[in-house]
Amino acid sequence: MREKNFYTITKMYLVNTVVVLDKIFCIQWNNYLVTASDSAGFLTVLDVDRGLTPTLSWHAHEYEAWITAFHKFDSNIVFSGGDDCRLKGWDIRDNTTPAFISKRHQMGVCSIQSHPFLENVFASGSYDEEVLVWDRRSIKTPLSSAALGGGVWRIKWNPLDGSSILTATMYNGTHIIDYRNS
Repeated sequence: MREKNFYTITKMYLVNTVVVLDKIFCIQWNNYLVTASDSAGFLTVLDVDRGLTPTLSWHAHEYEAWITAFHKFDSNIVFSGGDDCRLKGWDIRDNTTPAFISKRHQMGVCSIQSHPFLENVFASGSYDEEVLVWDRRSIKTPLSSAALGGGVWRIKWNPLDGSSILTATMYNGTHIIDYRNS
């Protein structure tokens, strides 16, 4: 029989509050950094060790920046997606211009996640009802795509082996996509 571990939180404390710029849509933690996207199209990188002090902030999208995500294997790379239908990659060592821009999605990009084991592979989802799988070394054409019949709000790779993608769509429920046969 498997033993279960239970944790009880007895008290929670507010450590720090940060005003970024506008309404925050997405935050993601990667070791000592947090990336945030907001309703004005900005991305902000915050330093956890310095009490969530903003270290970088830049205008990344023309409209709302719905999603931001660190690259799983390279903490200098941040992905973003916005209501301007753009999927972008940024190197935070030089955030003045994007490392790549894809205009492949036809509507707002609202979900991004790196593959758990393949260093250059990541997926994006959009209101255009498609999940696209990419190789960040060649962003012109996706490796594969799946039309799901509903805006793709969230995507999560299978953390055990990366063989499938779990999705949550706006109007068409949840799906598990078999990436091995796509």
